[in-house]
Amino acid sequence: MSISVDSNNLSFVNDLNPAKDMWNMKARIIRKWNQGYKMEIIFIDEKGAKIQGGIKSHLIPVFDGQLQEDAVVILSKFGVGENKDLYKVVVHPYKINFYRCTIVTRVRDWQGVVYGFNFRAYEDILQGEALNALSVDVAGSVISCGDLESFDRPPKETKKMNFDIEDLE
Repeated sequence: MSISVDSNNLSFVNDLNPAKDMWNMKARIIRKWNQGYKMEIIFIDEKGAKIQGGIKSHLIPVFDGQLQEDAVVILSKFGVGENKDLYKVVVHPYKINFYRCTIVTRVRDWQGVVYGFNFRAYEDILQGEALNALSVDVAGSVISCGDLESFDRPPKETKKMNFDIEDLE
């Protein structure tokens, strides 16, 4: 489904702040994952800015089918709050909050980058120059994996796996 939306009513990621409620924005969904008690999404706007979004568990059934990776959507009637997540995956200080009244509309028109990769050189990572980046993308091969470790951290169990990667160059 495609709709016509007045682009003057749409905000960009860097316009978003908690001072206003009920925002409207066009974005591409570049990542989505479900943590059971909440769903997390990474959005990128046409200017290339990224922001994290969160959906509480009771609203996941409402929105899960409407939000697919790589889809372009117009989000309407959502809120913005501080991103207080322990492990942030984007630099933006705020986070999109979905409400029961939030509307997700699929659209086709997209003028921005597709994936929003943040590639870093192996040397930058090894020398600690990528430590300030919350997440980075690398091209390489996984050469070994450690065991899956579990940690009981209420309200959920946390799992961790260490692995070694090799530069393809």
